[in-house]
Amino acid sequence: FLSDLAYHYFEAGVWIKALAYGRQAGERAQTLYSPRAAAEQFARAIAAAEKVGDESLWTLYRLRAQALNVAGDFDRAQADFEAALAAARALSKQEAEWQLLLDLAKFWIERDDARVGEYAQQAVALAQKLGREVAIARSLNWLGHWYLRTGRCENALAHHQQALDILEPLDEPQALTTTLELLATAYNWCGSHAQAAASYERAVAVLRRLDDRQKLASCLIFLNVLTLDVGQLREAERIARDIGWRSGEALALTQLGNTLALKGQYREAVRAMERGLAIAEEIEHLE
Repeated sequence: FLSDLAYHYFEAGVWIKALAYGRQAGERAQTLYSPRAAAEQFARAIAAAEKVGDESLWTLYRLRAQALNVAGDFDRAQADFEAALAAARALSKQEAEWQLLLDLAKFWIERDDARVGEYAQQAVALAQKLGREVAIARSLNWLGHWYLRTGRCENALAHHQQALDILEPLDEPQALTTTLELLATAYNWCGSHAQAAASYERAVAVLRRLDDRQKLASCLIFLNVLTLDVGQLREAERIARDIGWRSGEALALTQLGNTLALKGQYREAVRAMERGLAIAEEIEHLE
C-alpha cells in the first residue's frame, strides 16, 4: 500500500507526498529485510527531496546507502554515503556528520584499512567536540578496530575497554553489543581466546533480545571460530539468507566449510565453500 502511494504521487509530481510515502515505503521494506526494494523506494524519496530542496536529503542518501550495502552493491553504497556526508556538512549538521563518518569507517572495514583509520579519527575528534558519551564510545571502538587491523593489539584493547567502561552504566544495548563484538575480535586476534568467547556470548544474548538479525548472524559466525559449533553457522547462514545479506551468507558458508573440514566432513565442506565462493564472486566481494 505504501509503495503504491509512493509510486502514484511520484508519477503525478506531487513531491512532498512522494517524499513522505517513498521514505515510509523504504523503511518498511528494510524492516521486512528487503534491501533492494528499500533502495528502490528511497530512490524515489531522494528524487522528490531534490525537487523541493528538503533538508532530509542526507538521511535519505544514508538510508539508501545502508540498503545497497546489505544488498552487496558496494559502489553505489559508497557514492550514497559520500553524498550524505556532503549534504550534512553543507547544512552544518555536526551530529549527522559524525554519524556518517562512523558509517564510512564501518563501510570500509572490509575494503581499505587506511580509509577506516581516516574516518574513525575524524569521528573521535567530532564526538569529543560534541561531548556525547555514546558517540565517543562508538568512535573509540572503530578507531580501536583500525588499530587491531594494523597490528597494534595493546592500542586496540585499550580503546575497546575505554568504550566499554563508558557504555556499561548506560542503557545503550546496540552500542554495547558492538563494543562486545569488537572487544571479542581484539581478544581473539591478540591470543586471549577464552575472553573472546565470553565477550561474543554476552553480545549474542543481547542481540537475541533485540532481534537484531544481521548483527546476530555476524556474531554467531565469529563466535564459531572459537567454538566450532556447526549449529551456530547454520543459524547464521539461514538468517543472512532470510534478510538478503549476501556477503554475510557467503561468509557463513565459508566458515561452515572450514568447520566441517576440521570435523572430517569433507564432501559437505567443499559444497559449502563452493556456495560461499559463488555468492562472493556474484557480488564481487574481494575479501
